[in-house]
Amino acid sequence: SFLDGCHGRRCVALDIGSNNGWMTAFMLALGAEVFAVDPQADFVEALQRTLELNCWTHGRVIHGFVHWFPGASGSKAVKFGWRAGGIPQRLQLPPAPVLPLDAIIAMSGDLDFLKIDVDGMDCLLLARLKELMTAGLVHVNTVVVEGNNCDAGLMYSLQHVHGYNVYLIDMHVDHRFINARGMDVYSNFQPLALPSFVEELYSIRFMRHIYYYKPGMNLKQWEVGVNLTRLFAGQYLLTREQLIEARREHPTAITWPSQQRIASGYQASSDGLS
Repeated sequence: SFLDGCHGRRCVALDIGSNNGWMTAFMLALGAEVFAVDPQADFVEALQRTLELNCWTHGRVIHGFVHWFPGASGSKAVKFGWRAGGIPQRLQLPPAPVLPLDAIIAMSGDLDFLKIDVDGMDCLLLARLKELMTAGLVHVNTVVVEGNNCDAGLMYSLQHVHGYNVYLIDMHVDHRFINARGMDVYSNFQPLALPSFVEELYSIRFMRHIYYYKPGMNLKQWEVGVNLTRLFAGQYLLTREQLIEARREHPTAITWPSQQRIASGYQASSDGLS
């Protein structure tokens, strides 16, 4: 939804750790110009074929490891992580070139959407991105990042200095699971004992359930906030957009209220945001 309308305007997206390209394909289908980078040569070839088969001429697939250090160079052996079906045992792939993030950003320019999922230095890349933004070298509207190595200072700076609204995607938190029928099968929608600076939101854009870090968090709160997941790193959404959209009752629900509305004591806000 962050790339809505890209068929009628120029949008640029960057997919760092594109893997088999499913997210790149969504971006391209929405009309964005996409730069996709991955170190696994077989995935790079498969994604290139996906572009050709769909006649997507507004995408570029790049073979390489993206590194946070501006002077990074050379090549690196490919170590396999999780793939569909498990971790490969016999697959051999050639080393991949090491590419500094600065060079990739120089190619792409300002970004409407950035995804970072590299199973390791994700937040080191995010920290370098922050430095590039501070220097005025790039503007990024929305970032989705796997939070490996994310620390409180980085998240505090992105929220306070760079003005991002910060969300935690409901993955690896494991307090609730919203199933295919929209039911919370873990906690039955009972209140959770969350920190005061975290708010639960439902049906935001295309996300069934998400956690929102309230504005104005201090550094000590962020030290807690970066540790809300259970077994794996958190998946963060940082955006300059306001995701909460106004919602209003039908006039008849107010004029002739149901017993449930009366019992709730609900008073609608004028802006429709609460």
